[in-house]
Amino acid sequence: MELAPDEGTAQWLADNRTPHGALRSWFVRQLAEYVSIYDAHGLTGSYPMHLLSTAQFTRLLGDGHDRLLDVGAGGGYVTAQAAPLFRTVTCTETSAPLARRLGRRGYALAAPELTGIAPGSFDVITCLNVLDRTRRPKSLLRTLHASCTSDTKLLV
Repeated sequence: MELAPDEGTAQWLADNRTPHGALRSWFVRQLAEYVSIYDAHGLTGSYPMHLLSTAQFTRLLGDGHDRLLDVGAGGGYVTAQAAPLFRTVTCTETSAPLARRLGRRGYALAAPELTGIAPGSFDVITCLNVLDRTRRPKSLLRTLHASCTSDTKLLV
């Protein structure tokens, strides 16, 4: 399905037009002395991610879904765009600081290894910008497939 830029995309571009500035860059460098650079950027909001707006998620997935699992949710930016379509949102994240942030944003957390996820537990599973960042992408895909039923939508 082809999706064109929409109002949500235009708003994100307008909100993120300028770089994050010297002060935030300095803070990221200081924080990176104690945590990974990924965690430092995530904790400071240096690079907010945008893949799809809420309207684009609606067009892609349709309506009538209750439970979302967002695998590798990171800072929760993409999750926040999908969340309005679901009654419950569960995330996984390997970064402990970002997982805590997701919890504070009100999302339930599942084990990053996806242990204990029964097939059909979720109507939609998203795994966006994760396969290129995992050591075992084929294993992750097998686990995701095992978590699905014929009614589950898997967005990779």
